[in-house]
Amino acid sequence: SASLALATAAPEDEFERRLQAAVEQEGLTTEETLLQRFRYVFAPANLPPQLQVPEPAPRKCATSLVRSYRDSVDKISREVADEIDAYLLPAAMTEAAKNGTTADFTISVQPLQVKYPQGSEKQLIQSITGRKVPGFALPSAVGVVVHNVSTTAAIYDAVVLEKPLYEKVMTISGKGIKRPANLRVKVGTKISDIVEYLGGVTPGLSKIIMGGPMMGFAVSSLDIPVTKTTSSVLFLAEDEIDNTPHSQCIRCGWCLDVCPMGLEPKEIAIHVEAGRPEDTKQFGVFECFECGCCAYVCPAKRPLVQFIRLAKMKAAN
Repeated sequence: SASLALATAAPEDEFERRLQAAVEQEGLTTEETLLQRFRYVFAPANLPPQLQVPEPAPRKCATSLVRSYRDSVDKISREVADEIDAYLLPAAMTEAAKNGTTADFTISVQPLQVKYPQGSEKQLIQSITGRKVPGFALPSAVGVVVHNVSTTAAIYDAVVLEKPLYEKVMTISGKGIKRPANLRVKVGTKISDIVEYLGGVTPGLSKIIMGGPMMGFAVSSLDIPVTKTTSSVLFLAEDEIDNTPHSQCIRCGWCLDVCPMGLEPKEIAIHVEAGRPEDTKQFGVFECFECGCCAYVCPAKRPLVQFIRLAKMKAAN
């Protein structure tokens, strides 16, 4: 499709040209130019199941990420969290961090075991620093600033290369699409155009999910545009989904065990079913970030995330 913007060399050459022009104009080295134009970030990396990042991306961004950290508050140590994943190349980040560390400013890479949803902001802070962000508070309350890799790359493009955020790298996956792929797509591109470019859907397509398998939501049309927050679209076949009807809560407590926020999903769902969503505030419904862990482990197949979303809408009114 003509509306797709796949990775090509020409735009990158243009941005390199602009960068070199800035270097010559200011009389600085390339690194010094980058350092002057960046502000600090704290970059986590996390991928839910089925989502992948093209291998060259982290390697290409590693040095740029490190340079962005160095233009920060003096004598503050920032840690870059990177999951142990073949697609994220922690070795490249470690080498770039080592080269970017100075006597008065330390940058470190802390590999983490792959554990969903550890990439979530509050869970990542606790894993790395041991600090727990209070309910309804921001990371700044415990002295931490969090930016993900995509945000950092977007800052680099906007500040250094003067490139606005008009495209997004996203995953197209599942047995329901003929050619799964990672694509760089312009914001505003219709999903139907992407499907056409990848050869169409397979006869066994059963469900289309915008987002990841844990936090995404089903859509009924392909006439939906890609936004700057779109991470993936999953085209799932019948054998990739579970249509088993849900039953009543058996009070096994599994949802309590896996909730990363320490909430009570089962109580929220029970109150919603009883027509009392306004009473779910006591169970921390507004602290839930809808990671989907509770619904995934529920032996009764209860749609706990959907109950929680409904509780939020009802309780907010």
